[in-house]
Amino acid sequence: RTAEVGRFGAVYAGGLAAVVEPAAGVVAGLAREAARTGLLAVDPNVREDRTLDPARSLERLRELCALAGVVKASDEDLVRLWPDADPEESCRELAAGGRLVVMTRGARGATAYVHGAAAVSVPARPVRVVNTIGAGDAFMAGMLTWLGTAAGWDTELSAGATKAMLEYAAGTAASVCARAGTEPSAPLGV
Repeated sequence: RTAEVGRFGAVYAGGLAAVVEPAAGVVAGLAREAARTGLLAVDPNVREDRTLDPARSLERLRELCALAGVVKASDEDLVRLWPDADPEESCRELAAGGRLVVMTRGARGATAYVHGAAAVSVPARPVRVVNTIGAGDAFMAGMLTWLGTAAGWDTELSAGATKAMLEYAAGTAASVCARAGTEPSAPLGV
């Protein structure tokens, strides 16, 4: 149903569905259409335990990043995707293609990269961490919420707007870290 993708201001892709068939082929087709008709936002969310074919999975995630207008990746994701490059350099290279690229670093905050502008960083929001499961997803949700409501999906942001977006996303992620998640970090009784 790729014909319907253009109805949306933005489409998000990444994670398990992007690398495991039969979903991966569908995600790739929808991502290509979203990149053509609007904004494609990607969080590669690399997990080495998700597939029996890690090389193909990394290739698919790199392809999604190349299509995207917005990429949110953790420093760990970037090392797995481009093991021979410094994560910051990977971000700059992605941003040179006209993308808004955000690297998250957990408790060390986040940095946004855009072509032709200085990187913008924010610290992580201080919080008593209960569980980090879902923090990256929450960060991306915060970014997309901010972009959709405050910027009308425009990714050409001023430094001040970029900082506001990152702060909003960091607050969203912190709210998730402060609560017990839906998936325990360790099995019960351990």
